[in-house]
Amino acid sequence: MRTIKFRGLRVDGKGWVVGSLLCPHAGNESTYIIGCNGSDFEVKPESIGQFTGLTDKNGVEVFEGDRVEISMLEMVVGYSETYAGFTLNRIETGQIFVYNINAKVIAVRGNIHTP
Repeated sequence: MRTIKFRGLRVDGKGWVVGSLLCPHAGNESTYIIGCNGSDFEVKPESIGQFTGLTDKNGVEVFEGDRVEISMLEMVVGYSETYAGFTLNRIETGQIFVYNINAKVIAVRGNIHTP
């Protein structure tokens, strides 16, 4: 079974939270992630990324929006509606690669939403 979870930056500035995504509904425009302890945290919608189901060569979970290094190139993990899957996007050129590589050669170097 595949693990479906999301990560987002908390609006209170206290870092990332990982868990289930609770989308805005009528009358409430806020977006929340419910953490593993059952607590809900309001998150910045633009920072939300889905877990790819993969870990990098160091065992770090890989999410959408992560900056990763592969073969000395820095790329960003994205999602493509066209390819219906996760992609690696070259930062310099915007070139898209279908995310079908061995994650054990990737190293997470950060995220596009944090310095």
